[in-house]
Amino acid sequence: MLGSPNTGKDLTYIVTRYLEAKGMKVVDLPSWRPEPESLKDLPPGVRLAVTGKIESLDVQADSNLFRTLVRYRIRLTGYLGLPDRGEVLTRSVEISPQRTTATFDVRQIEEDLNGAIMEAIGRLFEGVLSQI
Repeated sequence: MLGSPNTGKDLTYIVTRYLEAKGMKVVDLPSWRPEPESLKDLPPGVRLAVTGKIESLDVQADSNLFRTLVRYRIRLTGYLGLPDRGEVLTRSVEISPQRTTATFDVRQIEEDLNGAIMEAIGRLFEGVLSQI
């Protein structure tokens, strides 16, 4: 995801794969608005509607001769529509992991960033998927 020209599409792809790995069938709902009254317009069989925002996605690396300190900041807001309950949950999650290494390694930074994004996505859906 590091250096991606379209972070929003990449994150949508990651969320889609996350939900599919949890056994959910994923369909595109381009006209869904995160408001309770719009839940009644969803196609039959939809158990969860999801949209969200990337509030912050930042990687900062400070290097000197002996070490590199890498800080990540990820803040996501998700809107989770539950048609059976007629409600939309708003969830925000922020994580800020950091790592100190002896060298600057772009592959490690990207791997850590992707892991942190997966952690943030998992927290957004925590306790919700088991209810549907």
